Amino acid sequence: MLFMRVFIIVLVLIFSLQSWIKASDFSDFKIDDLSIGDSLLDLFSKESIEENKATYYKDKTYSSTTFDSLTEEYDQIQVSWKTSDSQYKLVDVTGGIYQDDINNCYNKIDEVKNDLTEFFNIKPTKKNSFQNPFGLYTYITFYFNSGDQVTVSCYDYEEKYENFQDIFRIALETKDFRKWLNSDPY
Repeated sequence: MLFMRVFIIVLVLIFSLQSWIKASDFSDFKIDDLSIGDSLLDLFSKESIEENKATYYKDKTYSSTTFDSLTEEYDQIQVSWKTSDSQYKLVDVTGGIYQDDINNCYNKIDEVKNDLTEFFNIKPTKKNSFQNPFGLYTYITFYFNSGDQVTVSCYDYEEKYENFQDIFRIALETKDFRKWLNSDPY
């Protein structure tokens, strides 16, 4: 009987610790079944990746592509990789959900923030907004000790950009990729 109690306690401790470790591990988080470090070659051929590679970066250190979601959870997925990496290992995975009402998007930021705070067991930045040339960008960010980050955001595009639809986005980004993006590679 004592052996059984000890065995159950050990099991509970193992599973509790495993859950805590997972919650703080950035690479275990997935968007549309994709995570940082996965190879884009698992989904697409090299030819297809190269044909659909975005052309908006002047600095070619990293490359990106956008495609329709593989699940029903998101409307679009954007991924990025180091251009020189022949395995196309992901350094950024972003899921987007189009929004008909921007206020729903802001509510979704708060909802996801609460879920991710519990999942990662870290506190995000406060909600920030700034006006860019396309419209209002509102976001919160979870920073990890590694320097990697998860950002939850809403893009509220100005009316004159009628080809753009407001969108909720959640992005997993490595420290190096974020540093490169902040260097204005466009």
